[in-house]
Amino acid sequence: MKLQYFLILIASVVFLFGDNFANGIHDAFSFLFWANIFFLLPIVFLWIIIQFAAIASLSFSFIGVVLAPIISAFGWWILLVFGVNTWLCWYIKDNLGSAENIFAIPVATQIAIVVYFGLVFLLPKLKKQQTTGFKYESYTNTQKPDQASNDVIIDAEIIEKQELVEHKK
Repeated sequence: MKLQYFLILIASVVFLFGDNFANGIHDAFSFLFWANIFFLLPIVFLWIIIQFAAIASLSFSFIGVVLAPIISAFGWWILLVFGVNTWLCWYIKDNLGSAENIFAIPVATQIAIVVYFGLVFLLPKLKKQQTTGFKYESYTNTQKPDQASNDVIIDAEIIEKQELVEHKK
């Protein structure tokens, strides 16, 4: 993601030092479009290759164990950033090159993507890592999960015996 912001920074410099306003915007979005193609597309292909390699064979132990979980966590994020930003740059470059405040659209898109994925994906993962209690609320901190399930089994056996005794009466 730092690469994306670096590219936007360079594109904004190209925009500021363009011959005139329209040419500056056109140059900036041309740069962003080709930067997305040449820098992010290999990352997307690498992610796809690593996913297939990790699934296809366990002999890729380094890829399967170390790289695949890391890239799969950010894979869809990279694809979305690549797709949305490339399409926006292409559309703006060809159709809206002379609009006055059009440069804010990809920047706003980047911010929206970061906020959305931060709230939807990263925040729940961080919350799960911070919790130290047991999975079920019925467990207390002094009970272990095995002990609690054994207690439930014992209670069920006692209830069964009581029902049998009552049924025989």
